[in-house]
Amino acid sequence: MEAVIVRACGFLFIIAFGFFTKRVGIFRAADKEVITKLIMKVTLPMALAGNFRSLEWSMTYALAFAIGAMANILVVVAVLMIFRNKAAEEKTFLIINGAGYNIGLCTIPFLQSFFDGDALAMVCLFDAGNAVMAFGVILAVATMISQNQKKFSMKAGGKILLHSVPFMTYMIMISLTLLHITLPDALFDTMDLISAANPFLAMFLIGILFEPKVPRNIIKDMGRVVIIRFVAATIFIFIVFQMPVSLVFKHVISLALVSPILSIAPIFTKQCGGNDSAAAVLNSLMLPVCMVVMTILLGIFQVA
Repeated sequence: MEAVIVRACGFLFIIAFGFFTKRVGIFRAADKEVITKLIMKVTLPMALAGNFRSLEWSMTYALAFAIGAMANILVVVAVLMIFRNKAAEEKTFLIINGAGYNIGLCTIPFLQSFFDGDALAMVCLFDAGNAVMAFGVILAVATMISQNQKKFSMKAGGKILLHSVPFMTYMIMISLTLLHITLPDALFDTMDLISAANPFLAMFLIGILFEPKVPRNIIKDMGRVVIIRFVAATIFIFIVFQMPVSLVFKHVISLALVSPILSIAPIFTKQCGGNDSAAAVLNSLMLPVCMVVMTILLGIFQVA
């Protein structure tokens, strides 16, 4: 548990460090464009691909993948129904920040202290379903909403998906896994070397984007995001505990469902014309909150 707390504090320190470097002029707000490209086109795809080093498909993993995808779909459908009369900017903010789970940077490092490799593999497949939606489908839907497109266009949506490097990375790696094609260890070692920079860059970018002052009208949407995420998590945790699966599966998937907001949500928010500063503030605040919730759940599950 001590290692988990240290890691969480480390993440918060990097966010604060990024904010400090912007304040003293070492980095400027304009530098976020370069860091964003590094994350989206280099370090994040390498981190996603690296999760497939020893992954083998099974029905349990397929179920974890499906839950990761469906949890995102529930949020999108709920937002589009409940807030259908809201402005496009509000809807995209709620969709991008309400859906998507920060599994790789936060949840997996957190759970490594409590579960074995098989359990963590379930979380990785949950993350695969989560990533396919968050980096692809949800971004496509949010982009079209921000562009005031009244109807979903398969052509426009497909174009957005094809231009998403993280989404295409997952599609390629899932395809290779299903075809039982294994990449050389040397290639995975190189991926691990590059992806090691991803946690720092993602948290550092949140620090650069962080602005304590946010418009008052956005604060209400930030509160709505928190409610949406925890209500959706509660619903899916209840569903998971009704399934005829192992207790370990129920525990790790439940913990994944209360993961922090996707670390690159501020990037997607900006791409869709939303308030990326508000998204960064929300992201940094939700990180320790979700860590506390996970710790409480571990106590309820009596995981030692």
